[in-house]
Amino acid sequence: MENYENNNAAYVSKEEFLKNKEDFNKAIKTTAIVSYVLIAFNIITILVNFFAIIDVAILLGCTLGVHLSKKKGCAIAILIYGIFSVVVGLLSGSGPLGWMWIVIAIVYLNQFKKADEEYKAVYGA
Repeated sequence: MENYENNNAAYVSKEEFLKNKEDFNKAIKTTAIVSYVLIAFNIITILVNFFAIIDVAILLGCTLGVHLSKKKGCAIAILIYGIFSVVVGLLSGSGPLGWMWIVIAIVYLNQFKKADEEYKAVYGA
């Protein structure tokens, strides 16, 4: 976390604060790239299973929401999707499918937590 000397800094909205945080944006961008690669693999599975397009739409929408709009709710949706996917995979006997989405969501949420703490330290909101 960067050290801020002045807690009376000019107020900046959280959206603007997140846009200007280099380490946050770098981590989000890197994790988004991994998400896009996994989405590409899901697109390939559409050739085998047409219902996989629903997975692709959900994951692409949520990844774009985190990457471009910096929305924590989308990261939470990816976590829920990953947990659901693992449970369904285990119950169907095909293994813990979707575990990588849980890891991605945890990285996203960890970055949001760090940014939230820093924002609160600077702006007290």
